[in-house]
Amino acid sequence: MNCIHKFDQNGNYIRADKYPNIFVMDFFPISKDTCLVYNAAENPNGDERSRFLTYTLFTDNFSKGKYLDIFIGINKIPKLLFSPVWIDNKEILFVAPWKYYIYQLEGEKEKPRYKLNFGRYSCTDQELATLSSQELRAKIRDEKRVGCISGLFKSDRFLIFSCEFGFGSRTFLQSQKTKKVYCLNDCFEAGLLPECKIWDITDSGTLCGMVEPENLIKFQKLTGTRNEISVSDNDNPYMIEFLVDEF
Repeated sequence: MNCIHKFDQNGNYIRADKYPNIFVMDFFPISKDTCLVYNAAENPNGDERSRFLTYTLFTDNFSKGKYLDIFIGINKIPKLLFSPVWIDNKEILFVAPWKYYIYQLEGEKEKPRYKLNFGRYSCTDQELATLSSQELRAKIRDEKRVGCISGLFKSDRFLIFSCEFGFGSRTFLQSQKTKKVYCLNDCFEAGLLPECKIWDITDSGTLCGMVEPENLIKFQKLTGTRNEISVSDNDNPYMIEFLVDEF
C-alpha cells in the first residue's frame, strides 16, 4: 500500500495522499499531526548495504516525511513485523528487521536504546552483511540463529520482545529490576500457559495473549484443565489475560 487515506474523527473521508516510493506496512500515530510509518522503500542515496529504508516519520498532517537512518541491504527482504513499535506517555521504542537493536525515537531522530545479545545464537555482523534473507532463515529454522525481532512491549516490570527462532518464535521478558531474562515459551512447554502470541499489555502490567484454537486444544489435552471450554479447529483465536511475576 503506497496510499494513505485520511478521515476526520467522525469517520468522514477527507482525502488520499499517494507516496509512490513507499510501501506502507504499518503506521503508529504519535501526536495530533505526527505518525511513525513502518515501510519498505528504496533508499534513494543507498548502496548495496543500505538499499532499503524501514521507517519514515511524517509530520504536519503527512505533508512532510523524514526517513530514519535505519537501512537494510539489497539481499535482505523487509518483512511484516507483528508489533514493532511501543508507545506510552514516557517513550517511543521500536525495532527494525535484521537488527538486534531496540531504538528510541527522540524528536525526529532515532537512537539505539537497547542492544539484544543472544550469545552464540546471534547472527554475526558478517552474516548480516553478506547473507540473504533466505540464507539466514535456513539457519533460523535449524535453530542455529535468532532472527528478526518481531514484537515489542514494555511495562514497569518487564521489557518484552519476541523473535524468530526455529519454525516459530520465542518471547523473552527482561526484568527491569534485576535484568534477568525469562523465556515465556518455557511456560508453554511446562503446561502453565497455552502457547500464545502477546497482543497487548495493560497499564497494570497484565499481558493479553492471542491463542490459536489448536494450541488451546493441545493445552487442554496436556493439562486436563479448561475442558469447560468447547474448542474446535475452526474457531477464531482466543484471548487470554495473565500476569508474570518474579520470585
